[in-house]
Amino acid sequence: MPSPTFSRQRLLQAWLRILARLLLAKYHPVVIGVTGSVGKSSTKEAIALALSDQVRVRKSEGNYNNEIGIPLTILGTKSAGRSIWGWIRVSFRFLTTYLAGRSRYPEVLVLELGIDAPGDMDYLVSFLPIQVGVVTHISESHVEHFGSLAAIAKEKGKLIESLPPSGTAILSADDARVSEMQSRTQARVITYGFGEQADVRGDHLAFHPERNGGYTLKISYQGKSLPLRLPHIIARHHIPAVLAALAVAVSLKVNLVEVANTLAAFRPLPGRLNLLSGKYGTQLLDDTYNASRPRLRLPWRCSAR
Repeated sequence: MPSPTFSRQRLLQAWLRILARLLLAKYHPVVIGVTGSVGKSSTKEAIALALSDQVRVRKSEGNYNNEIGIPLTILGTKSAGRSIWGWIRVSFRFLTTYLAGRSRYPEVLVLELGIDAPGDMDYLVSFLPIQVGVVTHISESHVEHFGSLAAIAKEKGKLIESLPPSGTAILSADDARVSEMQSRTQARVITYGFGEQADVRGDHLAFHPERNGGYTLKISYQGKSLPLRLPHIIARHHIPAVLAALAVAVSLKVNLVEVANTLAAFRPLPGRLNLLSGKYGTQLLDDTYNASRPRLRLPWRCSAR
């Protein structure tokens, strides 16, 4: 029999899901879901930045990427931890948001979808009306819960399967397991990457150590190209996040020239290979982020999911 603590957790989870669905049903924002074993946080950040000058956009913050954090992002509030009164205030926040009107609510939600075990994606897509699904890269993250990379790809690919025919799948062309997800959807597919098979392609990459780092490259799409400068990026593995953001912009019919100008401000998240100024003219590479840090959990301890 489930413990009282576990029951309270389930009750809170169900309540937040109801509140989130009510807001989504009233305001109908464009929901962009981002998943993958690595790169999803950076991709989420790049997408939100790319659209920030065009529409009202809200993104998942920090580790708000699961069954509690995602509804809280939709509600526009934070976890109340173990405070019962805090969760009551969250409910009042929902009420004021619900009554505020469309002009106050984001037009686009960029949600990071984190999964730990089989079935996690089923729960998330069961209440999220995702129109644009982005998959970054499949790796061994959480393989102990899945058993194989194929099983991880199958679970994350459920995001693409959930898309309506009017939606768009944004897939990495540089990862075969991700690219193969094209066969699992009737939605429009836009691929991104460095290879010639990518729809949104980055090439002519050049690193500029004389400028204390930073990349320049050309973006190619449908026979057209435009230059892109990323002065704050010193690691090539951050560039796919920008390419994915450009592919999302294509799917939403946003002007790519304006998006490219906006993305010049893109920076890696803290602790993910940032260049910092040190004493006596020195420079430091900050790569201290722990990718295996705990995700946002329910406010009570629980031994079962």
